[in-house]
Amino acid sequence: VLGLNMARRVADGEQIVVGIGAPPGQPAEMGSSVVSEPEPRGPAATAENSSGATGLIDLNAATVEQLDTLPGIGPVTAAAIIAWR
Repeated sequence: VLGLNMARRVADGEQIVVGIGAPPGQPAEMGSSVVSEPEPRGPAATAENSSGATGLIDLNAATVEQLDTLPGIGPVTAAAIIAWR
């Protein structure tokens, strides 16, 4: 924890690894390392991910299989959407 910059602001979705072991033959580095950059959020990012190669899906008429192709929608959520209609 001595080498961790506790004053650094982190962004939503960032993962900071603490206590990374040094590879054999190299000295340990001080500081923190960011594992992944946060994904872009907003209408542009959502439109690119959801449209895909098949085009838009009508949520009011989609089947469980069609809803299951959407990111973040699994079979249970798809079934709940169908039941709610």
